[in-house]
Amino acid sequence: MDLIPLSVKQAGVVYVLSKSDKSSNESLMDLKKSFKNGSKFIGALINNNLVGYVRYKFLKKLKDTCSLEHICVKKDYRRKGVAGALIDVVINECRRNKKRKIELGVDPDNNSALNFYKKNGFKIISYHMRRTIKL
Repeated sequence: MDLIPLSVKQAGVVYVLSKSDKSSNESLMDLKKSFKNGSKFIGALINNNLVGYVRYKFLKKLKDTCSLEHICVKKDYRRKGVAGALIDVVINECRRNKKRKIELGVDPDNNSALNFYKKNGFKIISYHMRRTIKL
């Protein structure tokens, strides 16, 4: 597996992969904006095919913190170390850039994601709540 930085030129390929992830509702334009707004993308390639990616950003207001914005792995490649390898890249980039914390949001009903993050050293620190109001 090769882990490589992705550029805005690969946004279309990232978009196609993100559409296979039910938790993602981003448009191609949203992805391109993420590239332009400082988010970094790392792709996981197997046999020159993009099988996963991670998007993260170093926060300006919280100088020691990185936001893990999204991680996506094709269904056929899950539970094969791809997501763990992508997380390791983010951890190494945080070390290199003197970022001590990685934060992320996860659906509390997504047990597989919760278990994955816990296995990789993340701890639950808060719950966010939302109320949708009919207009």
